[in-house]
Amino acid sequence: MYFSTDYRGRIVQLTDALDRFDAISNQVIAIDDLLRDQGFRTAIGAQHVHADREHLIIRRDELKLKDDDVLIVHFYGFNEGLEEWLEDQYCTKVMVFHNITPEQFFPDNPSMFEFCRKGREQLKAILPQFHFLWGDSQFNLDELIELGADRERTHVIPIVVDGVRVPSGRDSTGRWVFVGRVAPNKAQVELIELFARVHKRDPKIAGELVLIGGSDPNGGYSKKLREAIAASCCG
Repeated sequence: MYFSTDYRGRIVQLTDALDRFDAISNQVIAIDDLLRDQGFRTAIGAQHVHADREHLIIRRDELKLKDDDVLIVHFYGFNEGLEEWLEDQYCTKVMVFHNITPEQFFPDNPSMFEFCRKGREQLKAILPQFHFLWGDSQFNLDELIELGADRERTHVIPIVVDGVRVPSGRDSTGRWVFVGRVAPNKAQVELIELFARVHKRDPKIAGELVLIGGSDPNGGYSKKLREAIAASCCG
């Protein structure tokens, strides 16, 4: 399907990193596919990229934006050099704010602590440069409004995902599935404890718990997760 439009610029998405299988990277690619299917010219910019997705991106400093392009910046933490780079772009700028995890959740992970702390500081600095602000929830947008964003320029935009294939032929009664990286703010430890309590009461309701997501096997929270599994009645 193609839109009938005289627009001739590109729609360029920018993310700090394009990885494999993480939610924001998948959303970037899904949006790019959707826009291309509708006839728009697109590009994806990134500073860091997984080798399997190198062919999908242009390095940020090589994007060469024009005035009639639309730049969509996915922001979720500190992005080195972003402030200065944005100042040199004269196109329409849109921020997609994915929220920033409070750094207090990462006392044992210095790199994540700084990524979140510096990201929140950077957010305040770059916010005035954007013409429009998008978030996947009003909760996310409220944080921007508290920082001074014009409410009239904020919009809740649902997450765009690729088609989901659900296997058939298997009884999933009592199966719990959690998708998300292993991190304190995702509360997998509390989920395991809850599952164990429900399992004791009625195994039919809580028969199997599946956790899907990346983790640092040497991280402090991963250790707590393993301990919680070992301590549970069904670990």
